[in-house]
Amino acid sequence: FFRGHACRARAQQMGSRSLKRCNLEDHIVASLAKNGIFTAKDLLLRDRLVLQDLLDVTSMTVQQVLLKVSESVAPQPVAVTQIQQRFLPTQLQDLDKALNGGLPSGVVTEVVGCSGLG
Repeated sequence: FFRGHACRARAQQMGSRSLKRCNLEDHIVASLAKNGIFTAKDLLLRDRLVLQDLLDVTSMTVQQVLLKVSESVAPQPVAVTQIQQRFLPTQLQDLDKALNGGLPSGVVTEVVGCSGLG
């Protein structure tokens, strides 16, 4: 969970995920939207006391909302064993199948397509 300046720095780097996709209660999302807060970044850049006043909730509820949104935008942890895999999956099932599991790790790989496409 991010606090103070660390929260603001992290929020500036993250994408603009819609609060509708952050598993918040509908009335919280609606209250935030009425106040021009639509994305995780919008929310995480706000002061806790301001949010408490806007939402008319307890400080504990604000903390829970911030935690839920922070967790929804934070990248999933990756184990070292996954990084050291022999193949790096592309997450494209057909391509991974054609490559026998993904791109080989530990080597330089160039992926190209037909000329003029893309």
